[in-house]
Amino acid sequence: MKTDPTDDLILRPARASDIPRIETLHLITFEDHRRRETGFDQTPFIDEFTAAIRAPDGARRVAVAERRGQFAGFVAWTILGSYWKGRTLAVNDLSVLPQHRGHGLGRHLLAAALSQAPRRTTTAIASLWPNNIAARELLRRTGFHEVDLPGPAIGYRKRL
Repeated sequence: MKTDPTDDLILRPARASDIPRIETLHLITFEDHRRRETGFDQTPFIDEFTAAIRAPDGARRVAVAERRGQFAGFVAWTILGSYWKGRTLAVNDLSVLPQHRGHGLGRHLLAAALSQAPRRTTTAIASLWPNNIAARELLRRTGFHEVDLPGPAIGYRKRL
């Protein structure tokens, strides 16, 4: 009998004790992008999210995946816009440790972020680098559609 690899998965809001693992995985992901993507010159941006873990700001949020009781990945997102004009949920970062990839954690993390969209959130967006094939496929499989962006990044959008 085959077991579901997500049976032992816990998704929860990030805590201050998660910050070192979140920062480390974010930096690992950035190094992967530098090796894989032509022209990738971005600087890590996780500090604004770790600051929001320590002192919630209402706009930035982070959720963590634990598998078998260990940190396995995270998703960071921002809520943009206003209640009256409609909001957008921007998926800013989604990373899973290499040893936990291929078990659906990315899909579960993305679903966790989207499920936290406040009332009157009409759209979810994400931007990715062209060679981030796994993330592009994840977004396509979960209903996001490619949109044009200026520059090398590829945009994705989903109506909620």
